[in-house]
Amino acid sequence: MQPVYVTAPAKLNLFLHITGKRTDGYHLLESLVVFADVADTLTVTPSDVLSLHVEGEFAGGSGEVRDNLVLRAARLLQQHTHTIHGARITLTKNIPVGAGLGGGSADAAATLHVLNVLWGLNLDDATLLALAPQLGADVAMCLHSRPLIASGVGEVIAPLTHPLPVMHAVLVYPHTKLLSKDVYAALVSERLEPAPAKAWGGGLPQASYSELAPLLASPQEGEGFRAFIHHLNTTRNDLQHPATTLSPIVAEVLQAMETASPTPALVRMTGSGSCCFALFEHAAHAADYANYLARTHPQWWVRAAAIR
Repeated sequence: MQPVYVTAPAKLNLFLHITGKRTDGYHLLESLVVFADVADTLTVTPSDVLSLHVEGEFAGGSGEVRDNLVLRAARLLQQHTHTIHGARITLTKNIPVGAGLGGGSADAAATLHVLNVLWGLNLDDATLLALAPQLGADVAMCLHSRPLIASGVGEVIAPLTHPLPVMHAVLVYPHTKLLSKDVYAALVSERLEPAPAKAWGGGLPQASYSELAPLLASPQEGEGFRAFIHHLNTTRNDLQHPATTLSPIVAEVLQAMETASPTPALVRMTGSGSCCFALFEHAAHAADYANYLARTHPQWWVRAAAIR
């Protein structure tokens, strides 16, 4: 058989509210998650044995191959289905590691999808989603790979039922890795603000998103994006402050992005990593902004991306 090629797109947390903490120490959250067209790629070829080769710009930061989430996802499928199939997998790491972009989770989700087909397992989406928490809280959202609200510890998924406005992002990673466990450990829970009472369906995932729908269905060109950004400005990323405390370079990135040209609609950190993003309505503005930052800060990784 010919190799199968699949992509594992990066995720962005447009907002991330910490809403509480479980007795086992895990934090509860609510987050609006979207996906960018910056992606890792997997090349998968049938084989009698299971193997993984990692290459690409960020291969060096992805840790030991034997601990990679791609192999863990493949082994989980083998154990769950008792299959004897193998695969030769090449992972090309284009997504920065420790950036809050969910690269490892996206890789695991893509592995579950492609091997389910390649091995003829015929597992339905519900079964794959049930397996996902064994690989990490973000894997379930990456299995969906579409705009959604995540809650719980990230495993409770409610896909949006209305399309988001067309938008573009510029991603900036200062080549500084942040570990989620360190950022959450630095979070001072008692200083958290309550989630906005009327944000995104009353602070809880809802199937209809009746409050969000008017913002997305505006008949006037541009109004949907502007209203969407206005609403996003009532939200936040509760992990941004502890991240900047741990890594001052993140604060430096945010300041540089907020003062760069052309003026972005929103600048924020994504997830618990060190990557920050700026949002634009038009691709040309995002490209100009990315070129400006790449020229003025050549030591940083800068990418323009469409949001999907």
